[in-house]
Amino acid sequence: MRNLQRKEYYIVLLVVAVAVIIGSAIASSRSQLEVIYPEKETVLSPQDFVIDTDLGTLYIGNSTWNEVKNIFPQGKILGMSTIYRPENLECLLTFSEDENILQKMHIDTKTISTSRGIRLEDPFARVIEAYGENCAYVRLQGETSNFDAVYGNDDNIVFQVRNGKVKRIILQKQ
Repeated sequence: MRNLQRKEYYIVLLVVAVAVIIGSAIASSRSQLEVIYPEKETVLSPQDFVIDTDLGTLYIGNSTWNEVKNIFPQGKILGMSTIYRPENLECLLTFSEDENILQKMHIDTKTISTSRGIRLEDPFARVIEAYGENCAYVRLQGETSNFDAVYGNDDNIVFQVRNGKVKRIILQKQ
């Protein structure tokens, strides 16, 4: 009986050792995430968080649930969350839980631009022309054409850039 317990103990110990070795190998082979901070922060104005659509204007940080529903009456609430996807418009709108104020907008369509005229598929050089060079870069170490450029701090605009072109725009006000 004692030999059986000892054998089981060694089997468990071996399985744990193999799992640790495999986990360490996987973790060490992954590229490191790198954040490059700007020398000075870009100050965004309230106008930078205003989005004009064909159906109305959204004010990130100010528009209420009812105001957004008046502009986009058709859409879906995703799960039991505070995220709304308007019908026929590729974007996600996130509302605060208590006040029901629009806090974040993910733009996934070419039909909407930022207040400074940046749209999906624009080259990143246009973003720099419109917003300047003072942004934080978040990327995998050594990666130069795929990154996120973050303008602002708590209230920010994120441009997800893939192969030198804007693929998603996220506006967020705390």
